Amino acid sequence: TQPRLVWQIATEPARLHYLGQLLAGFGFFSLLAPEILLLSAPLLLANLLSAYPAQYYGDFHYSAPLVAYTAVSATVGVGRLWRWSGRRLDAASPAFQQMPAANAVTMNAVALLQNARTALRPLLAGGLALWVVLWASWLYVDSGRGPLGGHFDPQIISTHDRLLPRFIAQIPPDAPVTATAAVHPHVALRRYVYQFPKGVDPAELSAPGFASGAPAEWALLDVTTNTDMAPGNLKERVEQMLAADWGVVDGADGFLLLQKGAASKEIPDAFYDFARAQPDEVAEVAATAAPLMLVGTGVDDWPRWRETKVVSYWRVGENFDAAMRPWLELRTPGGERLYDFAMATPPALLWYPP
Repeated sequence: TQPRLVWQIATEPARLHYLGQLLAGFGFFSLLAPEILLLSAPLLLANLLSAYPAQYYGDFHYSAPLVAYTAVSATVGVGRLWRWSGRRLDAASPAFQQMPAANAVTMNAVALLQNARTALRPLLAGGLALWVVLWASWLYVDSGRGPLGGHFDPQIISTHDRLLPRFIAQIPPDAPVTATAAVHPHVALRRYVYQFPKGVDPAELSAPGFASGAPAEWALLDVTTNTDMAPGNLKERVEQMLAADWGVVDGADGFLLLQKGAASKEIPDAFYDFARAQPDEVAEVAATAAPLMLVGTGVDDWPRWRETKVVSYWRVGENFDAAMRPWLELRTPGGERLYDFAMATPPALLWYPP
């Protein structure tokens, strides 16, 4: 074991911020019932020490079960604080009877304090409630996902997104479907639905560890988004399906709809629109003799995923050599390489090379 390494990882600023967010939502009252909070230790440590940042971002489902533990422990903690304060205030009451006489102001102040059960307890209750509301409000302003929240990131429906209903409408409601991750939830209201490429191979469904079910008859793919497959593997799987008994029903802007038994094997030209620059995406460039030229770049920030997408635009000249390939490197200010096309080839270069 390496306790120093564990401590070093657990005390990284991002992980401490995650821990603070979990407790701040209930005003840190969870710390007053540590034995209940301790029940969440296995899951809390799994998130806190994970090498996968999404587990300790606090924005994803990994933290959802922990909310129940922090809520219950905070409830118990507030109850303990309330009872403790009540005992302290009650214990002070008899002392009032033994005090020497004093001026009216002093006696009134002491009377207020000594009769705290009726005078101060309502104020204490309001103070505790206000404490929780203020912390919860601060947490929302700092990290909330809704309007006025610090991480408000409304979903922008793109032209690409608006194409999806067209493809879903062509799939019978009871047909078994396999789909890539981004479109999977939109076709999930059926008995058999798989995450691509599962469901394509009937033999796989009878393998140990898989529940038996009907193999997929339709496949809905979006090659422009993240999937559980490398882009090259996804393209290779599609080619294998088309070489077998699957055919193309429709395709546009990176969406591809396949059906088992469909006659057409040709992918529509509109499918490749996702790899073509639109007129409003890049400035017009004068004709050049260069066989391949970088004509523009674009940057899209994805705050929800804490990712940045870099898009490069290229012009193919008349003397283009098929052996040439576009190349792009992203480096830190110190010169460290973060990414290049060899690390992960973009889908556009795989499906629509120059």
